Order: sequence, then C-alpha cells, then structure tokens
Amino acid sequence: MSIDEAGSTRLTGDAAWKAHRDELDKRNAAAKKKAADHKSADSLAAAARERRLAKDESTQLDALNERIAEGRDS
Repeated sequence: MSIDEAGSTRLTGDAAWKAHRDELDKRNAAAKKKAADHKSADSLAAAARERRLAKDESTQLDALNERIAEGRDS
C-alpha cells in the first residue's frame, strides 16, 4: 500500500490486482444474474421447443428399439 497526495491509502502490487479481480468478479456475477432474471420470451420458447424435440426423439428411438428387438425375437 502507498499513500497518495490526498493522504488516503492506495493498493499496489498483488493487493491492487486482487482488488481489481474481485471487483470484476462482482460485476460479472451481477451481469449474469441480471441476464438470467430477464430471459426473453423467445429464449424460453426456444428452450421449451428443444425439450419437446428431445422428448420426441427419445420416443422415436424407443419405438425403433422395440421394432429392432421384435425382429431379433422372430
């Protein structure tokens, strides 16, 4: 630490770097929280569509696996 012209302490070296890093981490966390809190209707709809498509694909794969298994049993 050093003292500037106004008489207040100023961080230097590793302490300054760590303080700067911590401040960036706080800002990044706040930005991520704000983004998560304000998801658009479009992004929510897209996520729901992806879930529906994944469920449909799973259903199709199950049906195909059943057909394959029936073919082996014959």
